[in-house]
Amino acid sequence: HQGFTLLELIVVMTVLSVVSTIGVTGFFRMTDYWNEVMLTTRLNKALTHAFASITADFDTILSGRVTGSGLRGQQADTEDNVRFWRLAFEDDRITLPVEQYNPIADARERLVVQYAIERTGEDARLVRNVVDAGSAAHNGIKTSVASGITGMRIQYFDGRDWRNQWDAVTMPELVRVSLSAMDGARPDRHIARIAVFRIQVR
Repeated sequence: HQGFTLLELIVVMTVLSVVSTIGVTGFFRMTDYWNEVMLTTRLNKALTHAFASITADFDTILSGRVTGSGLRGQQADTEDNVRFWRLAFEDDRITLPVEQYNPIADARERLVVQYAIERTGEDARLVRNVVDAGSAAHNGIKTSVASGITGMRIQYFDGRDWRNQWDAVTMPELVRVSLSAMDGARPDRHIARIAVFRIQVR
């Protein structure tokens, strides 16, 4: 019985080394791909949840002639100097009167709802602040709608042109909302989505 020669062993080790390298490289590529898929899924979920909340409020919007105050939208930009140097983010706010059913009180309530981005440290999130329409208080019930929302740009169509701000008793015909989402651990990865809402007041 003749054993393996040194040359044969070297060839076998070389082949095994190449196969192992290919396998490890493929494994890391699959891991990176899976992480990208999961990240995109999380960001899309945050945007979907944010738009669902905004849609629910636009569906119950009240006429400004009924409430005495219509839709208000302010355009603004802000710089995030914590994680980014001189990078400006869209930081619009929108306030609208709505009428929603309160199951606890078994009655419909007129409310004022505001959407804005709240930035605390390294976290940015879309928040919804609700105040009773008949109350003079400015601080209402604040809830976090979706985390990772870093930018919000809103435009208003008056029937002829798109405007960047709105403050009138009369309502715009359309409202276009653009949201951007970013993972705090991956500032190089972000996605954006746009939705257009037709305003049909009650």
